[in-house]
Amino acid sequence: MLPVIGIVHKNAVKNLQNTFKPDNKEYLSIPSSFIAFFAGMVDGDGYIQITKTSKGFIAMKLVISLQIEDVSTLEYIHSVLKVGKINIYRDNRNPGCKLVINRTDLQQIVFPLLLYHNIFFLTDTRREQFDLAIYILEQNIKYFDEIGSSFFKTCFGKTSFPKTREDIPCVSRLPNTPLDYTNLFFFKN
Repeated sequence: MLPVIGIVHKNAVKNLQNTFKPDNKEYLSIPSSFIAFFAGMVDGDGYIQITKTSKGFIAMKLVISLQIEDVSTLEYIHSVLKVGKINIYRDNRNPGCKLVINRTDLQQIVFPLLLYHNIFFLTDTRREQFDLAIYILEQNIKYFDEIGSSFFKTCFGKTSFPKTREDIPCVSRLPNTPLDYTNLFFFKN
């Protein structure tokens, strides 16, 4: 079974009851090579957005943004993961498309699959976004302003905000040498 990361809000679960969700067995049958491809797409053309809502809550989503000619790539990802929504922007100057995956699907499907297959992001920015997202979900932090104070209360008994990236726990470690990178199992595809 895929573990849910953090606590899914009851209203989010209520909204999902009307949509089809395959069981965990179907998700566990997704090959690790696909999950590695997905992580690479997010590393290169995506981001994990963590923002403050107008009421001070944390909004979280994963977005992959491509040129309109590559919409079939997003359709393929969507067909395998069965999560997210594809938005098409037909602007004459810069037509594009985005796959947007919401927080609940990140908690229940996407992030658990990455952890289950031990596949991680390789760019510093994406790793920082992922580590922060996991931290927020695991600590069940609701308000944006609590991100720093919750971490320090938990770890140091202080209420000041984190000053550096090192203040957020790292989910997975990068290899130490160039040779170690070439030996990552998800590169041996």
